[in-house]
Amino acid sequence: MITNKTVCETTGQDTLESVIRERRLTWFGHVYRTDSNRIARQAMDWIPSDFKKKRGRPRVSWTLTIKKDLDLLGLTWEEALDLTKDRSDWRDCTARCAFTAQGRTLPVSLRTVSSDLTFRRELKTFLFNISFPDN
Repeated sequence: MITNKTVCETTGQDTLESVIRERRLTWFGHVYRTDSNRIARQAMDWIPSDFKKKRGRPRVSWTLTIKKDLDLLGLTWEEALDLTKDRSDWRDCTARCAFTAQGRTLPVSLRTVSSDLTFRRELKTFLFNISFPDN
């Protein structure tokens, strides 16, 4: 019996989880690059003033989900906000998220995120030299 996992591994496709995570982080970067007067940006920074916590497990918020995604990348919220200011740096970072979600590891030189050009060049050359399993 051939499973979906086997098909995805042989074709080199990303998992659905990693695709969703990459798109979620792409949207996060887009929202934080917008003007602070936009409604989406205000919703990201909004904290309710008269909030009373209900009983039971707290609801999963979009912000907490983004923080978990950033934790997989080894980034803090502040580092991510700095990276979102430059679109190409953020694009490289989201590509790295999809890459690491598949269980592959980056070389030691690429594990730390910096906003300089050498990081982007190294990441692009590394991503282009990935070999996928043959059939």
